[in-house]
Amino acid sequence: MIQQDLGIGVGFNKSWSSYKEGFGNITSNYWLGLEKMHLMTMYGNYKLRVHMQNINGSWYSAEYNTFVVDGESTNYTVHLSGYSGDAGDSLNFWNITNRHIDGMQFTTFDRNNICRTCTVNYAVSCGGGWWYNLILVGAPNGISTIYFRWLTLGTTQKSRTLVNVRMFIGKKMM
Repeated sequence: MIQQDLGIGVGFNKSWSSYKEGFGNITSNYWLGLEKMHLMTMYGNYKLRVHMQNINGSWYSAEYNTFVVDGESTNYTVHLSGYSGDAGDSLNFWNITNRHIDGMQFTTFDRNNICRTCTVNYAVSCGGGWWYNLILVGAPNGISTIYFRWLTLGTTQKSRTLVNVRMFIGKKMM
C-alpha cells in the first residue's frame, strides 16, 4: 500500500520532506513516501490500483497499467496510463484538454510545482500534496470533507462523499 486516507488521524497537509520520506501508520492514514515510490517503480514494471468507498459503503476501483514515479530531481514526476475499473478515469479525466496527472510534478504547500506562472497552489487550498494539474479532479490527499475527490464517480458533490481511499502498487504480470 502506498496511500491510505480513512479521514481520521494523521492529516495530509504535510511538507515536501514529509511526502518525500512518508508518514502515518499503515493501520490509519498513511503515505509510503515519494522516494520509496520512485525506488520501487523506477524500472517501469508497476501498476497502480485505487480503491475508494463512498458514504453509503459502496466500493469502487480504478487501475492504471503503468505507474512510474521519477526521482526528486524531477520533483517526483508521475507517469500513469492504461485505465480500467468501475470508478471512472479521474486521474486522466480530461486527457483531451491536458487536464491529467500524467507527466505532472508533485506539489506540496511548501513547494508549488504545478506551473511556473501559476499563482494558485492547490496543495494549500486543498490541504494535501498531490500531482495537481490546474484542476481538482482526482485528489485523494485533500481535506476529507472538502477536497477528497474522485470526480468521475459523479458530480463534485457526490465525489465529496468518499470516506476511504487506498492506493496500491504492484508488479505487472508479464
